[in-house]
Amino acid sequence: MAIGAQDIAGVNETTPYAQRYLHPYPATKALAERFVLARTAIATTAIRPHLVWGPGDPHFMPRFVARARAGRLFQVGVGTNMVDVTYVENAAEAHLLAADALSEGSPVRGRPYFIGQERPVNLWRFINELVTRLGCPPVGPALPVGVAMAAATVIETVHGGLHLAGEPFLNRFLITQLVRSHWFDHSAAQRDFGYGPRISLEEGLRRTVDAKNR
Repeated sequence: MAIGAQDIAGVNETTPYAQRYLHPYPATKALAERFVLARTAIATTAIRPHLVWGPGDPHFMPRFVARARAGRLFQVGVGTNMVDVTYVENAAEAHLLAADALSEGSPVRGRPYFIGQERPVNLWRFINELVTRLGCPPVGPALPVGVAMAAATVIETVHGGLHLAGEPFLNRFLITQLVRSHWFDHSAAQRDFGYGPRISLEEGLRRTVDAKNR
């Protein structure tokens, strides 16, 4: 099964790695994680924050904000998919907590951990809340998944055929991330190194908007 090809709801770290990937990004992340965790002679762990966002975000927010301001941000699919998101300071704190727990014989050693906020969110409601709080127009009408996927396939093919630099602005992996549910069980991180999202979703949104408006 390719990663992103189906909904992921409440799974934990026992879920096996995907057999194939739709994009180099998750493929190389999986390779790096497996390499690091296999180094049993040293103390290692892997933290898996999902959709990190917050003040200074150079990836997630700018992409959606730019399209919203240009009037080109449309919902893809029916808009019911639930996802984990992680406020940036919670992600940083999880890394520190896990590092402190990497003692000899610790259950943290050699293991990956999912982390996120206290609950999954409806992705399109979250995106809409974020862009409108930043003064952008709301998310536009929904596009059928088949139309978006066909457009992404054409764009990827042309981009590759012309040997253009960088990655295409629309690709199949991005579409799957926008229409599928992907949220995880965080209980292992809570149990093994005391992780819990200290900064709530609402507080994270407030801090993000305040930082953008300074």
